[in-house]
Amino acid sequence: LEDSQGVLWIGTNSQGLDRLERSSGKFSNFHHNPNNPTTLSNNTVRALYEDSQGTIWIGTDEGLNTVNRKTGRFIQYHHVDGIAHSLSSETVTAIAEDQAGHLWIGTLGGGLNRFDPVIQRFTQIPAEPDTQGRLSSNDILTIYPDAEGYLWIGTQLGGLDRLDPRTGEFKVYLSNPDSETSLSDNSVLAIHQTANGDLWLGTWGGGLNHFDPEQETFHRYTIEDGLPNNVISGILEDDTGCLWLSTNNGLSRFDPQNGNRDAGKQVAR
Repeated sequence: LEDSQGVLWIGTNSQGLDRLERSSGKFSNFHHNPNNPTTLSNNTVRALYEDSQGTIWIGTDEGLNTVNRKTGRFIQYHHVDGIAHSLSSETVTAIAEDQAGHLWIGTLGGGLNRFDPVIQRFTQIPAEPDTQGRLSSNDILTIYPDAEGYLWIGTQLGGLDRLDPRTGEFKVYLSNPDSETSLSDNSVLAIHQTANGDLWLGTWGGGLNHFDPEQETFHRYTIEDGLPNNVISGILEDDTGCLWLSTNNGLSRFDPQNGNRDAGKQVAR
């Protein structure tokens, strides 16, 4: 995460949280200390987010955290059995903010949470996969707020959900093996809206998807179109309009203007 002050925050798989002051090149390291509740709650960091107030939020394998930039002290939020307004699950995988200033916290096993930072209270939103208008899966992989105020939620095996936080209504998009214009895979790892408003999705095994909002259909790009791999875990757009894709076989640059003619160019190792 690059924050509003130009500082880089780096979450690691088991070595805690790093902060890089780019102006000085100085690294600071933050680790969990079981004897100190003002430290990072766990050394595996799965999500990083800066909200509109400049607060840094950290999702870990043991709860949600904020950090005081000046003191380096952390506040921890945890799941508590029997407490309905606590975090729904300890494993926090995704964090985003809606236009009203509420935080949305995605978890593994506990679905979605809406957090009101003013009253410090979680509202748990569990999945109801067989109910229209409800969350499709309790395993959330990514959350992306678009320019129109919707939240797009990538799930593990539950497809793609679109949430209108103003009404609480979900719309679910699933992969259909009988339709080439459906979502290509029901596990969505990455979501990105480009400067021109297009929505792109990275999946676990189904390659890259482009969403057509008018038809509510998906166009797929896979290794057959030039991608180096069909697992895409990250998407970013550069100043030329090209997409940079993190895959399980290296980094790929994708030019949407060329479509099938040049779907993916792998960056040399």
